[in-house]
Amino acid sequence: MNTTNRILGEAKKVRPPTEKELKDPEWAYYYARDVIEGRFPEGEEAIATNPWSAYRYARDVIKGRWPEGEAVIATDPYSAYNYAINVIGGRWPEGEAAIATEPDWAKAYLEAHPEARLEWVMRGYLDWFDL
Repeated sequence: MNTTNRILGEAKKVRPPTEKELKDPEWAYYYARDVIEGRFPEGEEAIATNPWSAYRYARDVIKGRWPEGEAVIATDPYSAYNYAINVIGGRWPEGEAAIATEPDWAKAYLEAHPEARLEWVMRGYLDWFDL
C-alpha cells in the first residue's frame, strides 16, 4: 500500500506495527517495504539511526533522496557509495569522506566520477601520485 492509498483510505487493512517495528531500524524498514508498502513516518526515527537501513529505505520505499537519513548514511562507506550511485545517481560530496576510507568503494566511486579526483587530493583523501 502506498502513501496516497493510506491517505485516501483506499488501501487494504494492515496490521499495526509491533514495538520492535517501531524501534528497530531493520524491522521498521521491512515493515515499511513489505507490510504497508510505503513510507512509515512512525518508524523513520529508528530507520535514520542505521546507515544501511536508511539507504535501503530511501532506495526501496521513498525511491529518492531522503534528507532525514543522509547524515547517518554519510558515516558508512558502503551505504554512502550505494546512496550516491543508486539513489542520487551522481556525486554526493557529503558522503565522500566516508567513501574515501574504503579503497574498493573509493576506486569505484572515482571511476564513476573522475571529476572528483582533484578535489579529493585537495581534501587529503588521495595522494597527488594517485591522480
